[in-house]
Amino acid sequence: MFLRLNVKNDEHNHEPALYIEGHPYARRLTPNESKMVEEMKIKNVYSQDILSALKRQSYKNVSTMKTIYNECSKFRMDELGDQSQMQVVFGFLHSKGYIFNHRANDTTNALENLFFIHPTLLEIWRAFPVSTLLVMLLLA
Repeated sequence: MFLRLNVKNDEHNHEPALYIEGHPYARRLTPNESKMVEEMKIKNVYSQDILSALKRQSYKNVSTMKTIYNECSKFRMDELGDQSQMQVVFGFLHSKGYIFNHRANDTTNALENLFFIHPTLLEIWRAFPVSTLLVMLLLA
């Protein structure tokens, strides 16, 4: 397989690389590999195991852990859609029935405080406030 080089700017500050192993272009994933990473991440496979599976599948694969992390980040961003990360958090808390309250900075609208608690834990805390406090202090 030969690569074709199109020169866009001939005033470059160094010679072309002889080997492209260290270049991000060489580490990119094929569509099949990208799909494989997505499927394995959905199944909660560790990133290092995903990379190992990719390298077992193709001896020509020179991807790194950073490649896998970037691919997983791309999937998460696709899942978010138009929502911000905080909108996703608030949606999750609301859908799971958590009791939550937040406070934002009036000028920047940045989140300053977020409190949330599951209703069952709130009932336990109300029934045993001292014991629950001791357990929380021991776990901290």
